[in-house]
Amino acid sequence: MLNLRIIAACLVLLIGTTTNAQQVDTVNFSAAHYFSFEKIKSVCDYLTANTSAYFKAVPYDDFKHLEEGFKNDKFGVAFVSPLDYVLLKDHNPELNALVALGSEGEKKDSFQSCVITFPGSKIKKVGKHIEDFKTHKITFVQPHSTAGHLIPRVYFASFGVEPIEDYFEEVEFAGSHRNVILSVANRIAEIGACSYPEIEYAIEAGLIDKNDIEIIWKSNPIPDSPMVVRTSLDLNLINEIRLAMQKIHLEPELWDHIKHSWGATKPEHFIETTDETYNSVRRILVGLGNFEKVLGKYMGRF
Repeated sequence: MLNLRIIAACLVLLIGTTTNAQQVDTVNFSAAHYFSFEKIKSVCDYLTANTSAYFKAVPYDDFKHLEEGFKNDKFGVAFVSPLDYVLLKDHNPELNALVALGSEGEKKDSFQSCVITFPGSKIKKVGKHIEDFKTHKITFVQPHSTAGHLIPRVYFASFGVEPIEDYFEEVEFAGSHRNVILSVANRIAEIGACSYPEIEYAIEAGLIDKNDIEIIWKSNPIPDSPMVVRTSLDLNLINEIRLAMQKIHLEPELWDHIKHSWGATKPEHFIETTDETYNSVRRILVGLGNFEKVLGKYMGRF
């Protein structure tokens, strides 16, 4: 009789364990182009270990793929650019910004987009002497880069340089902020667009001297990229994700990659953020009534 009771108890435990395992939610996690797939997987492993869900890394091809993924409940969480977030939120109100990089306690981190040239260039100001552009090469980062392409493209369009391809002899995508900076510093391209913090990194790393380039335009501060969540996820899970991300800086190797992938200024940790934080990005778009036309080719949406 005792043996039967032991067997019965073991069966109950086994069934209970199996049931609990089946109840673990799988959440697809994606990230913008500046994150390597291996690092996305590392963040997923971290979240799996520190929440009640299993996180699976799923890359997205372009903005349209990302937008449809959230609409169809394929994606649950993602690291996205600030511009991507604003456009996603516009058509998907159930999407919320959860956390973003913070510095100096609870201060939200930010970055600036800039346009650079080299000393001695004839182009001293963006917006004047447009005819000077026509014999020169401009280099951007990647089509979906906020600071290294989209925001500068919007800015050029604000004074009539649209499409940029009609005003420059050559338009190139260098693949990274560092490549843009080196291309201009080495006078391969006369104008480049990149993130200002990346210039600081390049100088600190000894890749260029501060006198190798000149900044001819700098944007207002842009709030750093958020982690976004689909609000249809379980509320307890969303809170778990928030708390886990606010402690991820305690994982030195993972944290080091995150802050450098974002090109942030002096991030200390993740802090809570809100939709209102990104109103400054909305104001940039409102200032350009035809932004859908300007950005549509590159966002893969319009």
